[in-house]
Amino acid sequence: MDGAEFAQLSHAQIQKLKDAFQYLDENSDGRITKEDLLAVCTGLGMHKSEEEIIKMIPSETQDITFPSFLALMGEKLSKLPETSEIENALRSFSSPENGELNIDTDELLQYMSYLGPDLEGDIEAVFKTFVTEQLSGKAAFKGNKFLEAIGE
Repeated sequence: MDGAEFAQLSHAQIQKLKDAFQYLDENSDGRITKEDLLAVCTGLGMHKSEEEIIKMIPSETQDITFPSFLALMGEKLSKLPETSEIENALRSFSSPENGELNIDTDELLQYMSYLGPDLEGDIEAVFKTFVTEQLSGKAAFKGNKFLEAIGE
């Protein structure tokens, strides 16, 4: 991550990344190791093989320090679209009078399936957090809650 990308991270983003780092650093030694990642994934019910865990750590190191975590995550964050772009995309799926950005889950899933099968697990994870059942019995994606979460 060069200085320009780092400068684009807000204080709030850096604090959230610090909190995430501390959460992942199971033994609080200032480094995220494959053992830390394995423990966190297991605790979250995500059963990963050692090979999958090793792929999460940059190949040039055995563990991740906070500065390298910040650089890695900052690089990933810089590639994400602006929140306003995501909001505009979500508005295209919701009805104009729907200020809550509640989107029919079946319709959204149909469009997202065009992105490819590699994203299926990621989509399911997001939907578990941001989908609710409406009184009609249909599932709805809570666009505003999603935007709040990614905007922090």
